Amino acid sequence: MKRFIKKSILILCLAVLMAFSFASESVSFLKGDINDDEKIDLSESVHALQVVAGLKTSNMTKIINVPSDFPTIQEAINMAVAGDTINIVAGTYNEKLTIMKSNIKLQGAGRDSTIINGNSTTDPTISILNSTGIEISDFLIKGGRYGIRLQYSSVSCKNNRIENNTKFGVRAFYNSFIEIGNTLIKLTDGGGISVDDGAVAWIDKSEITQNTGRGLSATSAGFEVTECIITNNGENGIQSHDSSVRIYDSVISNNTGDGIDAWNGSRITLYGTEVKSNTDCGLMIGGHSTAHL
Repeated sequence: MKRFIKKSILILCLAVLMAFSFASESVSFLKGDINDDEKIDLSESVHALQVVAGLKTSNMTKIINVPSDFPTIQEAINMAVAGDTINIVAGTYNEKLTIMKSNIKLQGAGRDSTIINGNSTTDPTISILNSTGIEISDFLIKGGRYGIRLQYSSVSCKNNRIENNTKFGVRAFYNSFIEIGNTLIKLTDGGGISVDDGAVAWIDKSEITQNTGRGLSATSAGFEVTECIITNNGENGIQSHDSSVRIYDSVISNNTGDGIDAWNGSRITLYGTEVKSNTDCGLMIGGHSTAHL
């Protein structure tokens, strides 16, 4: 008898959920449109019942499209929740973005076709504050004081171009972590990448070039560089103060200044790396710094 009652309740709940699937789009989303087709089919209704019964966890993540769902990237960010992906089609978006939530992904259509232009000499194009698990891929990021600026945050930045900013292409500080992969950082009036105050950067298969200031700089921080090209920057290729720097299988060349300049107890590790044709020294070590070659 008890089994019959439970089965009857389950069938009743299923009928109610299926009826609601013909309601508004917002109601449909609340019931769990798992495949994002704006409909609730039988399997999705069963999934919703299983969530209510505690047999499965809720799958409420979604894909948000710009500009079809929201006209601006910032509006999409404001509406996103953890696990969501924001897809941005090709075009130029004249926006300064602020991210203050975790575990969201910004996905462009390609680093030559989806452009975020901050149009500011005082603010970052993308500012990330107190956020973790942020992913930013396939964009051209330009026109800000910083291309990307993060504090107390963790970010994955891959397949991007970051150029024509006025201070740094990327600045990470206050215990932040950034992973940069297959990214071109160039033509910034200041430097390419700056990590400070306990921040850490992992930089892989990227090029930092033609920046007016330093290619990479670290103060009381650390970074690891793998298979990168750091060339033709207006000051030192790499500058380190009281920081840990590891460089593997990279090329540091033709920078105006030292290839690597290390001071104030910095710890430099070089493996399989060419340091050549820089204006001053290839490797300058001072102030109780050490180098392992």
